[in-house]
Amino acid sequence: MVAFVKWVKDFSIGVVGIDNQHKRMVSMINRLHKSIPAGAVDSEIDLVLKSLVDYTQYHFAAEEELMQEIQFPDYQRHRRLHLDLTAQVTDMMVTLKHGKELTVFELITFLKRWLVEHIIKEDRKIGDAIAARVGNAL
Repeated sequence: MVAFVKWVKDFSIGVVGIDNQHKRMVSMINRLHKSIPAGAVDSEIDLVLKSLVDYTQYHFAAEEELMQEIQFPDYQRHRRLHLDLTAQVTDMMVTLKHGKELTVFELITFLKRWLVEHIIKEDRKIGDAIAARVGNAL
């Protein structure tokens, strides 16, 4: 089976810890995707989804701590993106739980798109800021 999200080197921001967290999130999205056609019961899907949400919050905290540490100039806006995603996913999970017009597949498709775009457009700026600091220190 082809991975729903395939990790490619373009996703790397050059910060090993953050890259490893992103890889784990990709793996968790793939696991969730694989569980849908495999006939997983709702409780299994809920468990995987909850672990993904919990890990994402852990990742956001680590990323925000790193941004503060390096005095990332766009910290507030970047943090707002994290808060917005958390609110959106919480709303989507409530909608899903109540059986309203949303499927697990729609939710993970949203998460896939958000994660890939966020890494490439936003998180890469953190890696660039760190690389610039290291370059300036030489």
